[in-house]
Amino acid sequence: GSESAVAVTADRATTPPQPNPVAAPAAPAAASGLSGKLVFQTTFGGPIYLYELASGNLRQLTTGFDPALSPDGSQVAFTRSGGENGIYLINTDGSNEHKIFGERELLLSPKWSPDGKWLAFVRGDEFEPCFVNEDDGRCYREPLFPGGNAFDNPSGKNRIAKLARVDVNGGNYRDLATLE
Repeated sequence: GSESAVAVTADRATTPPQPNPVAAPAAPAAASGLSGKLVFQTTFGGPIYLYELASGNLRQLTTGFDPALSPDGSQVAFTRSGGENGIYLINTDGSNEHKIFGERELLLSPKWSPDGKWLAFVRGDEFEPCFVNEDDGRCYREPLFPGGNAFDNPSGKNRIAKLARVDVNGGNYRDLATLE
């Protein structure tokens, strides 16, 4: 049979990972008739858990952020930053964790193609000049004074989020067209 694949991600927070694991539910969910798997993170860069709806089994798979369950329910894609920057895959049984792509910076939010052969993701390694407002600290594309040329004298830079994709082996990288 076909399993439903659902992924839920907690809001990104700057709170450091908590050492206490999430407790498994007291009673299995089998009585509810639910099936499939759920992957989620509890803190940004912290533990990634797999919850099996039919059995109520909850276990930690790995650490990272933005987990996404493959369409067939057999693998989880996720990202890491810093020295481990990249897009990773791990089997839902906890085996075969490996980095598939790390040639760009600030990789986020991998999403599976419906056929499970591709991963689309956000990369944040490009910038554009901007003007920093001293009152609120925000960066604006246009100058904050009338009649100024937009980038004659920029005072900061804005990160530009771009979309890209790779195959499940990390090859065939391509930027995807996006709107601002």
